[in-house]
Amino acid sequence: MKKIILLILIFACTFLASCNVFAIKDSTGASTSSPLAPSYTVKFRTNGGTAVSSLTCSTLVSAPKTEREGFEFLGWYRDESCETPAIYPLEIKSNTTLYAKWLQLRYEATGQNFSIKFMDNNKDSSKGFSVSPNLDFEALAQKGYRVNVEITYDVYYVKDYDVLWDIGYLGAPKFESYLYEGDKLMDKKENVTATLSPKTKTLSFTTSASSLRNADIRIVFSTDNIQNKICFKNLSAVVTCFK
Repeated sequence: MKKIILLILIFACTFLASCNVFAIKDSTGASTSSPLAPSYTVKFRTNGGTAVSSLTCSTLVSAPKTEREGFEFLGWYRDESCETPAIYPLEIKSNTTLYAKWLQLRYEATGQNFSIKFMDNNKDSSKGFSVSPNLDFEALAQKGYRVNVEITYDVYYVKDYDVLWDIGYLGAPKFESYLYEGDKLMDKKENVTATLSPKTKTLSFTTSASSLRNADIRIVFSTDNIQNKICFKNLSAVVTCFK
């Protein structure tokens, strides 16, 4: 009888070891293997996120999270191009590297300095700054994100008496600024007086992520001033996604 019981125990232990049921979850969600289960190293490539330590396990029940400012973490993937997601529980059969996938939530761009004056060099005064945000608006829309667009710039004028020297100084010039989403006017400032010292101005709007899938963002400046140059510098566009 004792021999029969001993044989049953040996058979049971051998069966359980082959099924790898001796795995125990640790605090990271990975499975720490018993001496009876093979273990391999899992490395995490965070692609700009906070570092994640490697694990040694036979089964990955879940994976640690990582954080990256201005991005949403979309999970771990089996390939470097982040096309094949890791499905849990993930059986680890060899040393493995997982890759973090991100959704960008913020875009910034800067523009070149320029100046305007009505019919300057026989050309229309209208000039501007255009950006095409490099964001995945389709994915952002699917996740319910909205988008805030903010354009800032410094503006001032420089006295120029060459045109109307016989009339004299006409005073501080005025200008208009218009902010577009594609062809749709989203914000404007009219009859703005420029000053000799730079002043920071802002135009902005908020919209759904879906409306920005194929639309450029443009800011256009114009003036009917013919005497003084109005100068624009430090142009900056910031696109921020939020829920």
